Amino acid sequence: MSRYVLAQAKYWSWQIVSKLFLSIIYMTVISEGLRIAVPPLAQKLYKFPFLGFLRDYEETHRLDAAFFLALFVLVATWYLWQELLHLWLQREESPDTAPHLPRRLQLIVTIGAIILGADLAIFYLSMAKRSWGGTLFSFPALVATLGYAGVLVFFSLVSRDLRNTVLTTRSLKDENKTADRAARIVPSQRLRQTPTNAGTRAGNGRD
Repeated sequence: MSRYVLAQAKYWSWQIVSKLFLSIIYMTVISEGLRIAVPPLAQKLYKFPFLGFLRDYEETHRLDAAFFLALFVLVATWYLWQELLHLWLQREESPDTAPHLPRRLQLIVTIGAIILGADLAIFYLSMAKRSWGGTLFSFPALVATLGYAGVLVFFSLVSRDLRNTVLTTRSLKDENKTADRAARIVPSQRLRQTPTNAGTRAGNGRD
């Protein structure tokens, strides 16, 4: 197995495992926090226009708006954490470019601060209301939220490192292919040039 294929296998295996783990958190904890913070999100989906058929199935009649909003928050959070982490590490590598961020990166930072802050607040609210007696402030809920944030950063960091490994091995693979092509071309060029050189030497001998 080549290094490129192995790097791809590690990257996609990590993506699947990490996404499944986070999906469980978002479909349970985050969706519950959304129901607490915004009670209308607890409305069942079959009550929405054109979705009445969901009531006829046992697997779908319990789905509510908070469930699907939690999945959206999952996708947005995963993307924004990776983008912000990339931006942070890029600023560490090139500090001279830090004060002058492109507008797109400024937008990512702004949206990231809003969505990621809301994500952590919803997680804390869910932990505080359901697990520790419904108090507004709970030290265990705060610790759990900090741990949750650390897990998100860890997942994003590992994903970035694995992706960089994939890109590096692909670049090396392309360089090796180019070198092999060049190695095959040079002997063929020499073979084409040999008869000409022999004919030239023969002509010189006759002269």
